[in-house]
Amino acid sequence: MGDRIFTADLFDDRPVEGFASLAGDPHHFKCEYDYIEDEYTEIYRLTPVSAATLGLARERQQISLRWNAAVRAGEISSQGPPALPQERARYEALEAAIARALDAARDRAWRACARFLPDGSVEWSKLDAG
Repeated sequence: MGDRIFTADLFDDRPVEGFASLAGDPHHFKCEYDYIEDEYTEIYRLTPVSAATLGLARERQQISLRWNAAVRAGEISSQGPPALPQERARYEALEAAIARALDAARDRAWRACARFLPDGSVEWSKLDAG
């Protein structure tokens, strides 16, 4: 079993962005994009985050899941941010707080390759400091 994936916020045949552990510590992961080939690479940027930031990401995910359920049920349109109207302000506040935390930790980021396992976990192979 590899490291735990806490949230997967973007997919493209595999998780592209989200939050996971790396050696037991929470990190944001984001797959690098090759604009020449017009596809995601096999390399991820992992940025360490605090437990508090991980908590914000999990709260944001719960808001998105409620929105997704309402869209699938035909209760609301899929236009706009992935949040129910009454939760949009909180969603946007969470987005801003997470972005600030990632920006503050950018100099501690690592690059790594990921192997996503059938049990829903991930194994990271560190390449270098980011």
